[in-house]
Order: sequence, then structure tokens, then C-alpha cells
Amino acid sequence: MKLVSKMISHNVYYRKQTRKGGVMKTLIVCLIILLCSSKLRAQEGPASVNSWSLIGFLGNIDSLNTKSSLMKSFQLFVNYGTTEKNGGWFIQSEWVKTFSQCPIVPDTLAVRCKFVNGSQNISEIRVRIAIQDSNTDFFSGYESNININDTSWQIFKWDMSYVKTFMTKFLKLYLVFLTITPDSTYTGSQIGVSRLWGINNGDTTIYDNFGGTTGISKIQPQVNGFELKQNYPNPFNPTSTISYAVPKTVFVTLKVYDVLGKEVATLVNEEKPAGNYNSRFDSSGLASGMYIYRLTAGAYTETKKMILMK
Repeated sequence: MKLVSKMISHNVYYRKQTRKGGVMKTLIVCLIILLCSSKLRAQEGPASVNSWSLIGFLGNIDSLNTKSSLMKSFQLFVNYGTTEKNGGWFIQSEWVKTFSQCPIVPDTLAVRCKFVNGSQNISEIRVRIAIQDSNTDFFSGYESNININDTSWQIFKWDMSYVKTFMTKFLKLYLVFLTITPDSTYTGSQIGVSRLWGINNGDTTIYDNFGGTTGISKIQPQVNGFELKQNYPNPFNPTSTISYAVPKTVFVTLKVYDVLGKEVATLVNEEKPAGNYNSRFDSSGLASGMYIYRLTAGAYTETKKMILMK
């Protein structure tokens, strides 16, 4: 698509900048950076939210509408303005998060986002991630289309093996949103982002868990499949722990029934990201005997028995 090729040619974050060259080359590069920086400053949006700042905008910015806000469990990135023609009609916003301690470049970089709302004239929306190290090397090239006909959470993952050949750690993480329209117009979109993470040697590192833990934290290793384990201890009195695993984000229910099939407890009833989980069952007020617990995660269902002995 002509639009993509022309965009790539002028996006400052979409390249690996060389450190070699003479004095004249250095002066020219500095001059270009200075001119670009002044242009970006003139187009800067509102103050940062949750450490994310709007640093650039391709299109005629409406600073009252192009903004970001932290919701209960995700961050809403808004991309409103008048489209710009450069091989096609589009608007694009760039957001950046800077880390105090540089994370290592992971094997896989991932983002979980969804289309929340937008103008009727939107042809497509794209999301791109870019990283920058402390020596001003930029790398991106990872771009995916967000399904605007689906308002559920969508996960995009990108292989970072090539980036790791010249970059070991990164200082800044960029989120870029591109809204494409069929003609010149004032348009806009709202994209929710609930999680940014990297996977390296089977371990997952969270770069931002919007509305929850911010910063960097280790979570459970990758899970290969669904699993419901036997409760422990068993027999038990009055509490027991039920462990389970889900390999992907899915809505999970974990319920306990008596031998007649009557539900006596609901331990889990919510969407869960991939991981290993423990749920505590308190049988206070229940009579001794056999009970059944059932895990339902999407199309997966498994049932096990446990014994309450008072």
C-alpha cells in the first residue's frame, strides 16, 4: 500500500540510526533532529497519563480531543483530528513511555488492545510498537491491523529476534496508532490498551498493566495448556486450595457442587489472562461429605472430586 511506504520513509522512530560518520554528518543529523523536535513540540498534546505522553501527531491535531485517559482496567488512547494526505488519508498519534531501569529486549513483544469507538468513515486502524535504546537507536516495523468490527480484546505479538542482534536493552517504548480514511475528513478513534508485555526464555515481563501494576514485574511462565489440578489438602477441613492454569486470555468460572448437583460456591467468575492460579475454598457451614468442583474456561471443562471431613 502506497500509504504505508510513504509513512515509513518519514517516521523518525522507524529506523536504526547509525553512530558512524564525520563531523559534517553529525552536524547535519543534529540540525535535522532540532528541526523535527521543534515541529513535534509545536504539535505536542496534553500532559502525560500513567507515564505515557503524546509526542507526535501526523495530521491536523485537535488538542482538545487527542488525549489519553486511564480507565478502571485499561488506558484509552484517543486519535482525533483532520486527516492528512500522504499516499492516502490518515491521522497518526505517537505515545511514549520512558523507563527508569532499562528492560532487556525480549524474544517476543506483545500488546493487548481493542477498538472502543470511532467515526463511521474509518477504513482501518493499525497499531505499531517501537523501542529506543539509550544510544538513540530506534526500531519498529511491527504493525498489525486492529479489527474494527470486533470490540473484544485482541492480542498482537511480534518476533524481536532481529532487534536483539543489535540492541540488548531499551529505554523507551512507543505506541503508535494509525487511523485510515477513504477521503479528507475530520475523524477519530478510541483504542483501549490493557497490557504491554515481553516474553523472554519462557518468562513474561509486564511493561505496563494499565489500571493494575505499573512498571516492570515478573509473572508466571507461559502455560502450554488448560489444566485443573487436584485440590490440596484432600481430604480437608475447613479450607482447601484449588489450582488451575489457562494458556490464553479467557473467561473462567470455577464452581463447587454437592453430590446432588446443587451449587454451593462460586470461586471464580471473570476473565483471566494466561497463567497459573490458586483459588481458596472455605467450606465453613457445609456438611462433611464429597463435593465436586468444575472449571470452565471457554470451551474447556474439567471436573474433579474432593472430600470434606470434619
